[in-house]
Amino acid sequence: MFQEIRSRRSIRKYIDKPIEDEKIMEIIESARLAPSGSNTQPWHFIVVKSDITREKLAKVSHNQGWMMDAPVFIACVADIRSRIKEDIELSLNENSPQQELKQIIRDTSIAVEHLVL
Repeated sequence: MFQEIRSRRSIRKYIDKPIEDEKIMEIIESARLAPSGSNTQPWHFIVVKSDITREKLAKVSHNQGWMMDAPVFIACVADIRSRIKEDIELSLNENSPQQELKQIIRDTSIAVEHLVL
């Protein structure tokens, strides 16, 4: 696995060829298998193929034009409500929503890392 990590690159030029749904699902499954605290898996993956949606995502992502050239885009979003109730007061103790938020961000970041490998 070290060699795969070492040889990983960020691709910004894409072939104009669709990606099979089976391959997309395999990539998402590898991300889903990422570890998470108490196996909560506080993330959702959204597969974006629509030109209109990719254009909107590119705009809100600091005009990342390369997103329009990719045949598919997989967005990963953290499900904050999965572990934090809206009505809990913020505090600094160990079980605070702030601590939960840090764990959700950590777990979702690990899933994204699995996605890009």
